[in-house]
Amino acid sequence: MRVAVIGYGAFGSWLTEQYISLNFQVKIYDRDLEKVEKAVKNNIVKCKSLEDAVADIDVVIVAVPIHEAPRTILNISEKMREGFIVDISSLKKTVYTCLLNLPSRLKPVCLHPLFGPSSKSFTGEKVAIIPVRDYLEELDIARKLMPGAEFIKMSMEEHDEAMTYILSLTHILSLTISSVLGESSRKELLKLSGTSFRYLINMIEATMNESAETFTSIIFYNEGSAKLYEEIIEKLEEAENLLKEGDFNKLCRFVKEIRETYLKWKSEVHSQ
Repeated sequence: MRVAVIGYGAFGSWLTEQYISLNFQVKIYDRDLEKVEKAVKNNIVKCKSLEDAVADIDVVIVAVPIHEAPRTILNISEKMREGFIVDISSLKKTVYTCLLNLPSRLKPVCLHPLFGPSSKSFTGEKVAIIPVRDYLEELDIARKLMPGAEFIKMSMEEHDEAMTYILSLTHILSLTISSVLGESSRKELLKLSGTSFRYLINMIEATMNESAETFTSIIFYNEGSAKLYEEIIEKLEEAENLLKEGDFNKLCRFVKEIRETYLKWKSEVHSQ
């Protein structure tokens, strides 16, 4: 298979490596040509223009930041003769209409790999697939591009709503907690910490290792982020006021209510 990877960041370079191992013919392109020139992987064609990258290609993988994806897909559609255009953005509302309106000569595929470049391969990993035109055809090419992965079919609305919590919530919390930690000695904290705190640090590291642009895009382009912030601030202020009142029993009732809500949610999840 002839594949072009557009966007040579952390995930784009990881995909390139996977496709080389699958014996695909691979082209790479990035607006930052220096990234392309520095690529050291063998058996790839380094392209200096988007037009060169998509020429004589079966599949184009769009691995650019969320805010760049619609414009990139439009540019590709103007230069690509035929084949599949695969978007792998972590939020879909900004790109879905763009994919849906592609010319008939081009076939859209809407995927969200639910894993990062630390994975060893596609095998056993989860990938959300959002049908655009021909679901069976889109699933077939997705399986060829990501062999061994588990594909989860869902609508664009279902996907982005889930990402409000899976992505936006974790990034909002990471941002907030990181600012609170401030200049605390990380070495001492980790030395004294137990399982819960280490899980918290793992979440922060998983998100803070992203570029500032990627991190910001995940919060900014998810419509549920602002509401999440409101809900978090409301609960924090409620807990703060109870703490300032100095009434242990009131605060304990507040904790019990939230704990019961969580246990109910957990029970419902496990029963599915």
